[in-house]
Amino acid sequence: MMIRTVLYISEIASQDNKTICEHVSEIADTSKTNNRKKGITGVLAHDNEHFLHILEGESPILEGLLTKIESDQRNKNLQVMFDVIWAERIFQEWKVFDKTSVEHSQRFDQFLKLNMDSLALLDDAQFEVISRFAENVFH
Repeated sequence: MMIRTVLYISEIASQDNKTICEHVSEIADTSKTNNRKKGITGVLAHDNEHFLHILEGESPILEGLLTKIESDQRNKNLQVMFDVIWAERIFQEWKVFDKTSVEHSQRFDQFLKLNMDSLALLDDAQFEVISRFAENVFH
């Protein structure tokens, strides 16, 4: 089975005086269970200004999830940067990125290596955001 892989970046939207950690915790609590049931894997990371989210799964399921995420008030200006089909997954489950996890950093590096051709197609601003995540969040 072919797996659809999507990477998007969105701005974190302030809401109800909640901290970013509170937003991420809410997302994690709901998403971990729902994504496991739907066969979605990937990682969610943030840099206090943006979310970077990599999702892997069956295309119709991801399409519905992306629609739901776009309407989520905790983020705004969602921009899909990668949307590709692969023969296999990179991530084994869905998680919130943990800086202490060597595995998460390695999986992100693997994702970038597999998508080098797509990286070359990004505009400067998109490339800057992904580069900042690669340097400051994932390592």
